[in-house]
Amino acid sequence: WLARSRFGRNWRAICDDPLAAAMCGIDAGHVFRVAIVASAMTAGLTGILAAVQFGNISFGTGMVFGLKVLFIAAVGGYHAPLMAAAGAFLVGLAEALWTGYFPADWRDAAIFAGLIALLVLTPDRGAASERT
Repeated sequence: WLARSRFGRNWRAICDDPLAAAMCGIDAGHVFRVAIVASAMTAGLTGILAAVQFGNISFGTGMVFGLKVLFIAAVGGYHAPLMAAAGAFLVGLAEALWTGYFPADWRDAAIFAGLIALLVLTPDRGAASERT
């Protein structure tokens, strides 16, 4: 949707160069407001679905979900939503397999350790492009 819609094209233009996008007639304030409302609605729907699935949501549960999302986004890349979604699928699969074969009490620790190891061992693509 971000790759093919008018909103996605405007959003990418503003992310790349806000001044040039404004000179081309793109209203950055409108794009910002729509993105904030869409992300708030998505977060609210996600919270409702998580509460239905798990029975209740506390601060600690939300913090664990938030940390996992942060790590997944960092591994998948901030500019590649499909890669971040693929990373989220793999993390979910790893959690399910861990719960099936190992003690569930250690699942979050193992997932965080794996994500941290992946971040440490993956070369930084941004720094490599800045050096050249």
